[in-house]
Amino acid sequence: MSWSASGVFGQTLADILDNTTAIDLGSDTFKVALYTNSITPDFDAAAASVAYDTGQWATAQEAYGTNWAQGGVALSGNALTVGSPAAGQLKWDCTDVSEATTTVSTAFYGCLIYDDTIATPVADQGLLAIYFGGTSYTTDTGTLSITFDSNGVWYLDYTP
Repeated sequence: MSWSASGVFGQTLADILDNTTAIDLGSDTFKVALYTNSITPDFDAAAASVAYDTGQWATAQEAYGTNWAQGGVALSGNALTVGSPAAGQLKWDCTDVSEATTTVSTAFYGCLIYDDTIATPVADQGLLAIYFGGTSYTTDTGTLSITFDSNGVWYLDYTP
């Protein structure tokens, strides 16, 4: 079965909240890697199963090419904002991705965003996966862009 949803990995969020991992959402280097439709993300999986190049996120399922290296590209401008997009919410956002003159011939359907800074307890721990809605994408010497929602890459409603 192929993937059909986006989400934050629950164990990664739990690890951040209980200080099992030293992920710093404001200053760590996060990367975005592209993936084919041959995966089914498990948002409840153990942290070691959602890291880059492990389990479903093995490089055999990854799409990459000219100007989009294996392992993905680094995100910039990542920041947490309290009270955004609305009161009682916490937003994690970053700058939209735009990489010129890319050629990615393998069709991709979504991406993994992972922390490329930490090494323990899990190196390259996955933060979230974004499903691009069932449409396959490739590039041929074009600009590969990922535009995140205006409400952020993700947000947490802490006053439901």
